[in-house]
Amino acid sequence: MSLVRIFLPTYARPQLLRRALASLCAQTFIDWVAEVHNDLPDDPAPAKIVDEPNDSRITSVEHAQNLGGTATFNLFSLPSSEPYYSLLEDDNWWEPEFLERMLGHLDAHKNVVVAWCNQLLLGPPCKPCCLLLFCVKLPRTSSTPS
Repeated sequence: MSLVRIFLPTYARPQLLRRALASLCAQTFIDWVAEVHNDLPDDPAPAKIVDEPNDSRITSVEHAQNLGGTATFNLFSLPSSEPYYSLLEDDNWWEPEFLERMLGHLDAHKNVVVAWCNQLLLGPPCKPCCLLLFCVKLPRTSSTPS
């Protein structure tokens, strides 16, 4: 069993999915598994992109029908056996030490159950436009109610 499960939803953005997966594979913390949820059932690109890094930690989940953004996001809260989980949407990416730093903070503060980090949003032409707080990780067990 891995320490962290990463939920990565995608919908018709193959180039952005590649970037998100590349940032995931570049993490300095390596004890994770990831589920890429394709919410466009007729699009074969996500499954092919998931296979590109040849990393057995990454699996593709093909939705039988389009669930929409909200229903797909709600899958993020389903129980899993990993003690931590995180959300990486296809249009985002992580710096290489992201998971290592977030888990370090959670481990240092055992009473904390939700961790946030600052997120830098880029506007055209790739200049910072704002910072915001974003939920990234919740410890849970398979018995946690959804």
